[in-house]
Amino acid sequence: MLKNNLINKLDYRVDSAGIDCSVLVTDNHENILYQYNADKIFPSASLIKIIIARYALEYEKRDSTFMDQMILVDPDNIERGAGVIRGLWNHKWKVHDLMYLMLNASDNTATNELIKYFGLHNLSNWTESHYTNVEIKRYMMESSPKDNLINLNEFIRPWRELFDSNSKVSYTIKEALRHSLNKDKLPGLISEIPFSGITYNKTGELSNAEHDIARFVKDDVFLDCAVLTGFKSENERVKCINFIQNVGLIVAKSL
Repeated sequence: MLKNNLINKLDYRVDSAGIDCSVLVTDNHENILYQYNADKIFPSASLIKIIIARYALEYEKRDSTFMDQMILVDPDNIERGAGVIRGLWNHKWKVHDLMYLMLNASDNTATNELIKYFGLHNLSNWTESHYTNVEIKRYMMESSPKDNLINLNEFIRPWRELFDSNSKVSYTIKEALRHSLNKDKLPGLISEIPFSGITYNKTGELSNAEHDIARFVKDDVFLDCAVLTGFKSENERVKCINFIQNVGLIVAKSL
């Protein structure tokens, strides 16, 4: 009954929105409760940072102390877009801090420093060998003919794997996602319920895309929800954000 109700509400929202989108909702038993265009490939925007975090779990198996290693960040290599490092005086960072900033504040400088640390080639090969039609091919904000790509059918796997791990790296990742500085999309309207649980989320945006993935947790039950949207004009951006917010509200209400 819950699944049918959720399907009806989300179908109506998808149909009435009339936008280019992909939606996937799964429960804590990995059952698919709802999917729409979940195999469609979109540019990933900052959601690719989840893949980098997932790779960090693999890296931890080889070096359990890597999160304590220090990275010197050249002040001339501060990236545009999201981030807080540009306004801070510190130029020497632990890998742990860069990981937290990448996910919590979606910091592009932190992300690119981690890509350098792990190696873009290593990240790219590992991702292609583990997930179908998920690709990491470039640094954040880099002009390149190659793009970072995801589809929800595959992207939900590394998202779940981050939560399933009980390692030290996973703890940092989950704390960063729980306290994400950008909760205005999928969790954006849950204060209207109000929602008594907790949320974890990672958002992403480009000039032609608005994305978000979130876990809604209440008591011992959770739902994972991901939405990808694409548009051709800036006027459509608000429409896409509103759509994502309403999907999040529907999912949160179902718990």
